[in-house]
Amino acid sequence: MSPTPHEEKRHEQLIKEAKEAYAKTKSVGMTRTPGMFTGASALTTAVISDPEDPNFDLEKLVNYWAKE
Repeated sequence: MSPTPHEEKRHEQLIKEAKEAYAKTKSVGMTRTPGMFTGASALTTAVISDPEDPNFDLEKLVNYWAKE
């Protein structure tokens, strides 16, 4: 069963919106979220500032603050 023209148009719109949202996250500078500092490449540059988080690394946090 193939999708209806309405379903195809909706799917294309969702893809367009997702691409725009992704582009916005890439163009935003450093943002602060609770317990974490993230940049455009959050997976590689995330610095966790919550000491209760199991991935907390004090040395990374101090280095991040030193660079600010």
